[in-house]
Amino acid sequence: EMLTPTAIKIQDSTITIAKGAFAGYNQLTDIRFPNTLETIEDSAFYGCSALSTILLPNSLQEVGWEAFKNCSSLDSIRLSDSLTNVGWKAFHGTPWYEKQADEGVVYINGIAYSYKGNMPENTSVELREGTKFVAAGAFVGQSNLSAVTIPQSMQKINSYAFYNCKSLNDITCMAAIPPICEAPILDKKSSIRRIYLYVPDNLVQSYKKDINWKKYTTILPLSKKPNE
Repeated sequence: EMLTPTAIKIQDSTITIAKGAFAGYNQLTDIRFPNTLETIEDSAFYGCSALSTILLPNSLQEVGWEAFKNCSSLDSIRLSDSLTNVGWKAFHGTPWYEKQADEGVVYINGIAYSYKGNMPENTSVELREGTKFVAAGAFVGQSNLSAVTIPQSMQKINSYAFYNCKSLNDITCMAAIPPICEAPILDKKSSIRRIYLYVPDNLVQSYKKDINWKKYTTILPLSKKPNE
């Protein structure tokens, strides 16, 4: 339904906006989403350069890879409370992203979305308590990342989160229930390199039973972690 040539209202009951649906549509200045929307797929609004504000409904759970990338006027986003995954570079190339933290981990609600700026050598990242998800591709290719601490609140690590992080060899995870890993979170070479996963001593067995953590890491009790 077209309100004007440049404003679009997505019809009620829509659950998904398909991959690339509005990509490169430069005349789009305003988009209204229904309260039924759950997924915005990859590149759905890639390069919509006239779009300046979006209100994401609270029904929205997933934003795909590069979904709003290079929306060069997008400086205001109302986020959804239900988000569990934001894809790689979903909001990169927007004024909104530029306004986020100068450098370091950028968070979107309870999601660790990306690392902004140049990561110095031997960087150890401690994700803040309250973080429930690591976004798809969040730290992909960060070759200076050497250690990550995952808080108790973590529920799920989305695909490619730590892919091609060639110095990463030390993960500490405090979550009582092993976070779901949407495979692959690490590249195949990581299993050859041996990544050590340190977990509270009483949780070692439950992490060892988890197929993904077992596949990617050598699981050790926190009490065996070398003091830095």
